[in-house]
Amino acid sequence: MQYIAALDVGTTTVRCFVLNENCEIKGSSTQLVELLNPKPGYFEIEPEALWNKIVAVIEDAVKVAQIRPDQLSCFGISSQRSTFLTWNHLTQEYYHNFITWKDLRADLMVDEWNSSFTLKALNGFSYALYLLTRSSRFLAGSVLKMMNGQVTLRLLHEIQRNHRLKEGIKLNKARIELLDSWILYKLRSGNGKEPNVEHISDITSCTATGLFDPFTLNWSPISKRIFGIETTLLPKFVNNVYKSLGFLHPGCFTTLDWQNTHIPITSSISDQTAAIFGNQCFSKDDVKITMGTGAFLNLITGTSCQASLKGMYPLVAWQFKKQTVYCVEGAAHDIGTIISWGKQCGLYTDPTETSSIAEVDGGVSRNSFICQFLANATGKQVERPQCPESSIMGVCFAAGFNYGLWKTLSEVRKFRKIDRLFEPCVEEYEVNRTLLNKWLEAVDRFGNWY
Repeated sequence: MQYIAALDVGTTTVRCFVLNENCEIKGSSTQLVELLNPKPGYFEIEPEALWNKIVAVIEDAVKVAQIRPDQLSCFGISSQRSTFLTWNHLTQEYYHNFITWKDLRADLMVDEWNSSFTLKALNGFSYALYLLTRSSRFLAGSVLKMMNGQVTLRLLHEIQRNHRLKEGIKLNKARIELLDSWILYKLRSGNGKEPNVEHISDITSCTATGLFDPFTLNWSPISKRIFGIETTLLPKFVNNVYKSLGFLHPGCFTTLDWQNTHIPITSSISDQTAAIFGNQCFSKDDVKITMGTGAFLNLITGTSCQASLKGMYPLVAWQFKKQTVYCVEGAAHDIGTIISWGKQCGLYTDPTETSSIAEVDGGVSRNSFICQFLANATGKQVERPQCPESSIMGVCFAAGFNYGLWKTLSEVRKFRKIDRLFEPCVEEYEVNRTLLNKWLEAVDRFGNWY
């Protein structure tokens, strides 16, 4: 029997699962992530505290699975996107904590840039080029807006205000780490014991930063030309099954069981790609909806990068060796915040209780009322998987596929089991559409005061 270890580093939890070649969970371990809030709107993670939790859950999951570390065939990683830090990796001096994707420290800068002449000129010039060329890349540029969830302005905010970081950049000692590149560095170098490992990040993490151009599959030239951010500080982007992802360094771990192990890292993917894979959205026009700390809708557009004028933005969904598959995404970042607010107000003591209000059990994505509402509001079937660990299953599929446990992605379809299929109710469709349109009018009204 072969075993896969899948690490998932999210916004609220760090988890590691050990699965066998039949994708059956044999052991798992979870620890909570401590989000720091040093100022209003600031959301940070202390890196070394996070590292200790990562090591702990990997070791614990293997123990719970009752196997030896050397029985692991391969290892896969999933991590939250657009969370970053800067540091001197040789001395392990951090210039600041991880700044998470939820952080709002650059909110004023976002508003200033979105109303600036520079960005409006870029939008206008891009639209003119689109009219001449009909290129989707220029169409995307015509509606380009800055967002708090992107790395761009949070990084620029830190560069402008952090004197130690400024000095580190000036002396060519600083570098930028996305969460996945930092995890890869720590795991491959033995927590810095062999510091000269390649500085890499997977392309699905890079594509969500705002610094990456999904049309050219390269770091965007506007990072330097408009924002003054040197792309040389950024990691090399690689595909999700990069041949040189390396091995887990035994020096990372605290027990002798890990010595002399040679466990390959066979996949590194972002959390949303992991969820896409876990839900087996492998075909064009498949749609995945994640409802967790944030809500994310991803529509697979196939092998061509598509632009949208409707608030969706193009991303790389995954890249396996020479095959690149794209998606468009829409996001709402406050789902978890709203649930926490309801708990603080005394509406419930645990989020799972919300389902009893709708006469079902489970959390947000396990809430049958919400799933049925989605089906009614869209007029489409909604599938809810039996296994709620979509990200973990996605990491398992990607890592096992690259390792050679399965020859094609279609082979993993047998592992997906549907908990329930929600059919749209024709009578409710028009009622829900009317209510939704009224709600959208109300939202628009509250966004435009006299």
